[in-house]
Amino acid sequence: LQEIGTMLLSKYVLQIGDITVEPLWVEAYYANNDKGFSDPFIHGNEKQKESGVLYFHHKTDDSRSGVDVCLGNNSYSLSYLLKYTLVDGVFTTQSQLSGKIRKAYEALPPDSKCSVIKRQHHPADVIGYTERIGLTVKDTDKDAARKKEFAAYKLAIVRDFCQTYPTTATLPQKEKLVDDYLSRNEVNKEKWCKEHLKYCPKKIRENSMLYFSSLLTLIPKYKPAAQALFSALEEHGEEYALIENTKDIWVRDYMPVQTRSGRYLSFRYAPGYLKDEPWLRTDFREAIAPQLAISVTYSDINLDGGNVVFSPSKEKVIISDRIFTENPEYDEKTLVSRLERLLEAEVILIPSLPSDMTGHADGMVRFVSENTVLCNDIPSKRGLEPKIKRVLKKRNIRVIDFPYFSSQDSSAIGCYLNFLETEQNVFLPIFGAPLDKRAISAAEQVFPKPIVPVSINAIAKDGGVLNCISWESVP
Repeated sequence: LQEIGTMLLSKYVLQIGDITVEPLWVEAYYANNDKGFSDPFIHGNEKQKESGVLYFHHKTDDSRSGVDVCLGNNSYSLSYLLKYTLVDGVFTTQSQLSGKIRKAYEALPPDSKCSVIKRQHHPADVIGYTERIGLTVKDTDKDAARKKEFAAYKLAIVRDFCQTYPTTATLPQKEKLVDDYLSRNEVNKEKWCKEHLKYCPKKIRENSMLYFSSLLTLIPKYKPAAQALFSALEEHGEEYALIENTKDIWVRDYMPVQTRSGRYLSFRYAPGYLKDEPWLRTDFREAIAPQLAISVTYSDINLDGGNVVFSPSKEKVIISDRIFTENPEYDEKTLVSRLERLLEAEVILIPSLPSDMTGHADGMVRFVSENTVLCNDIPSKRGLEPKIKRVLKKRNIRVIDFPYFSSQDSSAIGCYLNFLETEQNVFLPIFGAPLDKRAISAAEQVFPKPIVPVSINAIAKDGGVLNCISWESVP
């Protein structure tokens, strides 16, 4: 019913003589006993079993008036109430519509009355679904439970609900429609709201947050770098919060990942590199989950968040082959299949070096668009990076070389692509090295948003950079 309503809004108009009616908000009413779907709110008028005709609710044009487009047949009733429309470009409510079109419709020849629906492609910017307006149910009503069930169905289909029309009228239930649209579409929620609504609803602003371990402010060697980062975030309007009860600062690894449906997924955090240091393993479920008002699905697969690199749509995810050594109880095919179901994404496996302590993908590649990634620029024909590029090329993913220089032991100094990207900015690690300027320039060429350099050496020396120490919660 939602799909039919969407087609009606985006591909058709009503042409009644010289009058053009463009639907903005329609509400579905359907009854089909054979399918076990009998809407208790449908009028049950015989016209609702016809197709292509208009059904006028009353013989007079007053506040009770309503007009339906009928799309039924002999075996079922189906009609869409025209709740809000543009009549020759003028915003028109349900009660106003019949007075504007009744005479013209009645003047049509009989065979023309069933062919007023005309195809006219006018794609809507946005389509939202919400409950039908004005359906009242009392507890004392006969079959009240069934009525409440049907009243809750999202059978109102609405197009371009963010617009203000020439009369300064706007469609009702705007924020409900926004919530519905954002729940079904993979978009940057805050950015979308600012572009379409010209403001961002408070609940979306408040629920979108960056998180860091409170240890960054407690461990002396990290304090200067952490303060530089937090000052940069504040200066550029980014909100952040600190998480308590963490065992180390690398929150990306033990926090949940968020899939394209919005679900939070927490994997088992038992990395091999902490086998001899179990006191550094943070238990998200026990130590952190109580601090956050989010619903989380838990998995027994052993996977660090730093080894999960999503594409912007989250339809693709890059994971290094370290996943196999961390989960020896699974055969490779079964493990990948299970990950794809859980992550709701196509898994792209890249090789890792045994000598790399973590083997995390976010130190090797980062997406900049759906089919383009950054990869460390290491001039070697036989090393790791050429192997990664070959894998990605087979998946039709373009690779852009990004500045990099190696450092001693497990230090991450020189790994510029472990940046922190938010909706508005890219916070780029710099290391007081000659390559810093080139990294900043390269980032400015790739990203259409401000690049904010942050000196981060004290943290990077311990094996991670900005993506490693951050986690974002997005509604």
